[in-house]
Amino acid sequence: MAAPKIAKLSTHIVHHTKGSCSGSVIFLHGEGQTGGSVRETIRSVLGREWAFPHVRVVYPTAEDRSDIVVGQVRHEWLHRDVDNPAFREILESSHVTLLQLAKVMEAEVRHGIPRHRILIGGFSMGGTMALHVAYRFQRALAGVFCLGGYLSSTSPVYEVIKGLDAARLPALFQAHGANDITVKEESASQTFARLRELGVNGEYHVILNQGHELSAEQLTLLSSWVESMLPRE
Repeated sequence: MAAPKIAKLSTHIVHHTKGSCSGSVIFLHGEGQTGGSVRETIRSVLGREWAFPHVRVVYPTAEDRSDIVVGQVRHEWLHRDVDNPAFREILESSHVTLLQLAKVMEAEVRHGIPRHRILIGGFSMGGTMALHVAYRFQRALAGVFCLGGYLSSTSPVYEVIKGLDAARLPALFQAHGANDITVKEESASQTFARLRELGVNGEYHVILNQGHELSAEQLTLLSSWVESMLPRE
């Protein structure tokens, strides 16, 4: 029996601004957003397009799925178990998403971008999904970023990378709003601490006077990290 066809995710792309392209950033939106809407949010926050001279930015949109928390159908990357004290990720809900995101990365490789020149990350649930992608399945990537997101204390990500060569794990960038009441900063800092204990190399920033949102300060820090991880060749 033939394997079921995996639907291709729609994407918004911001092309590099000068010369040739030698890297890619894949940005995953938060719950209920789309690739287009998070791109517009970032453009509004910065007052300009989030763009780089030699790096293109790809904003995929997750498929619609029924949200078991709010009881609505909306764009989401995976579900969390609301009946679990750790609010764990429901892995079954992410299986197709992982295959779809693998196709997004394969498209970048076909554009001539090697995997070690690709970064993946996102905001809120998008950041959580990116951590799963980078540490469970795509460890050849240059790095992963998580803005306003976290892993549950029982996340399988921790078990998967336990004992692996730390030098071969993607670098990590995390930033979180100090006033975030949707995802407590403590949850994010605990995620970072657990990953650091397992050998992940990374940096963590607490953004003062910021809630569950994207900010210019956060994006400026992220931009510097992107440029350090994907220097012009």
